[in-house]
Amino acid sequence: MSFKKIIAFVLLIGIAYYFLLPEIFRSLITLPNPMKYCLGMIIIAPIAFCMGMPFPHGLSMLSKKIPQLVPLAWGINGYTSVIGAVLATFLAMGVGFGIVFLSAMFSYSVVLVMGSRFAHSPANQI
Repeated sequence: MSFKKIIAFVLLIGIAYYFLLPEIFRSLITLPNPMKYCLGMIIIAPIAFCMGMPFPHGLSMLSKKIPQLVPLAWGINGYTSVIGAVLATFLAMGVGFGIVFLSAMFSYSVVLVMGSRFAHSPANQI
C-alpha cells in the first residue's frame, strides 16, 4: 500500500471514529466487560494497524535519499513517542480526548503533505 493511501486511510477512519465512536460506546456500555474488551480491540485494530505504517515507509524513503539522517529519524521518533504520550494524557485531562484526537488527525495531515513532497523531490533538492 502506498504512503498516501495509508495516511488517507488513517485520516478517513479517524474522522469516522471521531463522529461515530461516542454513539457506539454509549450502545456498548451495558455489555459485560470481556465483551467490551474484545469489541474495543476490533474497533481499534484497523486504525492502529495503519498508524504504525507511515514511520517505516518514511524511514525507507529517507534511507534511499539521505541515509545519514536515518539515526536522527529514529531519535526524533523515540523522543516524540515519549513526549507525545505524556502530552496526550495532559491534554485529554485538560481539554478532552476529542481535542487530542483532532490534534493527532492534524498531525497525520501534516505527514501526508510533507511526506508526499519529500517522496517526489529529488535527493539533491532536499
